[in-house]
Amino acid sequence: MSISSYTGLLVTVAPQLVKRFGSRAFAALTDIAGLYGARLSVIGGIITVGVIAYFIKQYNQRLYGVVEALFGASAVAAVALGISPLSPTPAQWATLVGSGYVIARGLNNVADARRGISKGFRESLGQLKNHA
Repeated sequence: MSISSYTGLLVTVAPQLVKRFGSRAFAALTDIAGLYGARLSVIGGIITVGVIAYFIKQYNQRLYGVVEALFGASAVAAVALGISPLSPTPAQWATLVGSGYVIARGLNNVADARRGISKGFRESLGQLKNHA
């Protein structure tokens, strides 16, 4: 299966999974831990995902970039499929614009990995230019 096949599958399936199970999962978590416990669990879970993503990027920047772009595309699909023509919210438009940025960053990570340029290397070059 090619990357484009995975992309299509993820963009199609992920928003539906979130719609179907996201609210139920949060409701179940609220029943177990209470509202504030559920919110704290979501905060902790998202921070954990961010830390794991950081280590994935350090290990394989190309994979990280592909996943980042797919995540952005999935977010676009999830929001765009839920926009009402009568009442689109500023938060929905902000999420769409932010998702476009996430896609761009993912593609940039893929391109950097292809060229063999890591973020640390670019920062080192920048520091050398500033000192010259």
